[in-house]
Amino acid sequence: MITIHYVDSLAGSGKTYAAIRESHRLALLEKKVLIVQPTVTLIRQTEADLRTLAPTVPITAIYGDGAHGPGTSEQVGVDIMRHFKEAVAGGEIVLITHAAFLGLRYVHRPEDWHVIVDEIPQADWVHEVQFKRPNDHKIVTEHLNLVIDQYAGAGYPRLVPARRHVNPLKEMHRNKANVPEYAAIRDLLNKVLAPHWHVHVLDSQYCSLIDGKSDGLRLLAFAILSPSLLDGYASATIMGACFKEAALYHLWRLQGVEFRPHTKIQSRLRYMQHNNCDLLTIRYVVDQGWSKRLRDAAVPTSELTAVEEGAEAKRLLDHVVKTITTAFNGQPYAWMGNTDQPDDLFGGQAVRLPNSPHGLNEFQHIHNIAVVSALNPPPAHFAFLRSVGLSAEEVKRAGYWQSVYQAVMRSSLRNLGDRTKKTVIVMDRPTADWLAGLFPGCRVERLDCGVKMQEARKPGRPRKHLHDADRKAAFRDRYRRELTEALDAMKVQQTDRIHCLPDDLRESFDQCVRLREQRATTGSNAGLPAIGGSLFSSIFAATACAFMPVGEIDEFVDLLKWFHSHQHPSKDDNWLISPATFEASAASKTQRGLANVREIWGIWLDNDGGDLTPDAFAALFPRLRMVIYNTYSSTSAAPRWRVFIPTTMSMPVAVFTAILDIMMRKLNEHGFWSDKQLADGRPRKDPRRHGFDSTKLVPTSLFYLPCQAQDPADSFFLDYNGKCRNPLDPYEWAEFAARAARPAPEPTATVVKLTPATNEDAAPTTSPEEVREAAIATWRRASKGHGHNEFFKLGRALRNSGMPLDEVRAMMESEAAFARSPDERRRQITGIMHALVTDRPNLAA
Repeated sequence: MITIHYVDSLAGSGKTYAAIRESHRLALLEKKVLIVQPTVTLIRQTEADLRTLAPTVPITAIYGDGAHGPGTSEQVGVDIMRHFKEAVAGGEIVLITHAAFLGLRYVHRPEDWHVIVDEIPQADWVHEVQFKRPNDHKIVTEHLNLVIDQYAGAGYPRLVPARRHVNPLKEMHRNKANVPEYAAIRDLLNKVLAPHWHVHVLDSQYCSLIDGKSDGLRLLAFAILSPSLLDGYASATIMGACFKEAALYHLWRLQGVEFRPHTKIQSRLRYMQHNNCDLLTIRYVVDQGWSKRLRDAAVPTSELTAVEEGAEAKRLLDHVVKTITTAFNGQPYAWMGNTDQPDDLFGGQAVRLPNSPHGLNEFQHIHNIAVVSALNPPPAHFAFLRSVGLSAEEVKRAGYWQSVYQAVMRSSLRNLGDRTKKTVIVMDRPTADWLAGLFPGCRVERLDCGVKMQEARKPGRPRKHLHDADRKAAFRDRYRRELTEALDAMKVQQTDRIHCLPDDLRESFDQCVRLREQRATTGSNAGLPAIGGSLFSSIFAATACAFMPVGEIDEFVDLLKWFHSHQHPSKDDNWLISPATFEASAASKTQRGLANVREIWGIWLDNDGGDLTPDAFAALFPRLRMVIYNTYSSTSAAPRWRVFIPTTMSMPVAVFTAILDIMMRKLNEHGFWSDKQLADGRPRKDPRRHGFDSTKLVPTSLFYLPCQAQDPADSFFLDYNGKCRNPLDPYEWAEFAARAARPAPEPTATVVKLTPATNEDAAPTTSPEEVREAAIATWRRASKGHGHNEFFKLGRALRNSGMPLDEVRAMMESEAAFARSPDERRRQITGIMHALVTDRPNLAA
């Protein structure tokens, strides 16, 4: 385990000043100190400060101006590595940039050095490679392999140099002038070859690229900075404002890093809380989250609260700029915006801040700041970060909101002795509320830009947790533990099934097995217990006729293919299969309910037709072995199909449910939605129906065995069994589910003084779906000894949301699997339903 110290400071609290004094103290004790800072400007300031301290110590600043920015030239890296190798005994201080530090491929005797990283490094990266010709990607992809990384989510394998292919990649990097395609692959190649970056790709896109199934011109790559960057040093410290909200903190905690506060530097800080908050007014423009799309949206004159004669539609940003100019009324102010905005956006009346203003002190005479930046990462980057455990709000806190805070703290707010009133204008209410949490006692109010805007909800009760990271980490750890323990228990319970089939299927099965034995077998997954499913004679059957076991997955797929060769007069003449095995004595009221499920093997899905094709679905999960075949009623004009995905072991209900949830989220990420989602009225770009029957996403569902379509010409049986496809590993997917799990959101702290509320400020009604999601999340967090009461509260909340009683019962049976004592909760359901049956749903609750 790597241990890293941190300094969680507020901007302007003097962390760099304190770190300089601590470095000087260590150097006097004959220690070697490496200070890493984001810019050359800061290095020069730090070096000048260090040289004023007595007694003097050896100080070396190594930086240069490379092709990719200050401090990144290749010669700088060589100079730094030479300095480490040739360092003599005794204390000294060396200063280098972030870029140079991240690019170091070797450090001689790192155990001799104490590293202090000033400002939190960017821990995530995204890049889109655009190739000119379809096969240009081969110049780099033929030297790369994909490996499954335990820290990345489903569908994002790691890109690594193939064995014996590292040197060709390095040679390509050295001889870039002779490689025509180098400009396109430069950034990707740098990250792949970097020792401390883990590069990931979207699995479905990369496999399609290699197989020639896409246009071959586009590749999305993502990267995560590894904590190995700071491994092996005498000590390592990272300093930054709001440290526990940084992406690096979240990502490295997930990789097992232990963070400890650096008490010596922390004790030297000027303050731990802003104390001039009463001078600050924070104003915001819109209630919804700010984005480039909203920024550039044309505002029709019908949406203006006051229309000038002859006025034409303008961008929302144009109205915002005009309003900000009027609000500051000739007072000096500074502003920060995206790089696609011109320097004269405000007509030259304001000073523009750099987009990375960390540590700059030359703006302290300015009392007013406006931030019009829209810094949301692209949707694909959001999806990747979500897969590794970061929520959308955590991404905003780590990126956009941190940038806003740094811009605001360039102003006179840094000067504790300045008692002038200050005004900060941000674009949206969530940013204003988060910022106000750092300045308790400030004032938050709306800035009317003359455009009709939707009102947001009021703040709720005070939050219980200081840091969301700690709360969510605890929730994920508990969820991960519950899923893993359930799988461990399932391993013990699995037993080999007796080979038994109904008489009219036995002859077909035996003939299929004899034919198969005549062919070579792969032997994959041989000896797996409980491969198969429960057979039912009709959809109305309460008990299974038999369990259909086989010795290995390939044999089971062959059996499915054998069934597919048969034709039936009607679909009702076919047998049905369930992935679950049932224990009738487990519940008194049901024989094939969730309470009766003993174990589940395989994933089955039913697609009733939509915009998703079998090939497209298989491409979204390129690592999974799967079979897709037609239903009885499928036609070439309206195909309907079923999916079977084998698993490496049997699963309990909770893990099965978690896996299906991950799969449905994956479909959503790629623009495929259920009918219920498309009907909720939320705006979606290019909405498409995935077509999967949501009522079949439970383990008790029955699926007709494969057979010929009513018109045999419309039949198909597709076995996706490429060399990179394997059965689904429930342990691996349980980890994916734990990373994606989210506790119910806590209300934000009410630490600000708001302007008087009007009737227009009333919070919109919470949707029934949101009420149910919150109730389920609350139930799953129930502490030991409170399961009985919390389970009853869940039933009451579901009923009060307007859910019909039969759906409440089904949901309760499903949620019982998340209890510490599932059987006790299932026995409780009858009493809960009796209590609810005479109640009227309280839709206002």
